[in-house]
Amino acid sequence: MEPVSPVRCLKSHYDHWAGVSDDRYILDVVRNGYKIPLEVLPEVACIRKNKSARDNPEFVGSGISSLLKKGVVSQEKPHVVNTLTVAYSRAGKPRLVLDLRILEWRNVCLI
Repeated sequence: MEPVSPVRCLKSHYDHWAGVSDDRYILDVVRNGYKIPLEVLPEVACIRKNKSARDNPEFVGSGISSLLKKGVVSQEKPHVVNTLTVAYSRAGKPRLVLDLRILEWRNVCLI
């Protein structure tokens, strides 16, 4: 049995959330997902892939496909393309990591 993504589950229960909360922020997150709050938009940028991502193209491609299938990311014309990293647990299991350091390098502050 494949695990169920909470993304669609949360959105599909919007009416329930609207019945228990009138907080506009919460309801927006339930309906539209969480958006990283930025004080200013970064400059347009495209960062080269990290070596770990270049060394693991099948894993990275599979991870991206999985995120697209779950609906937690979308394919749109990007403003900034952040790099991906493959990190390994002590047991050697790979995990896909989105490297957001570009926001720090470009003096973009997270709220």
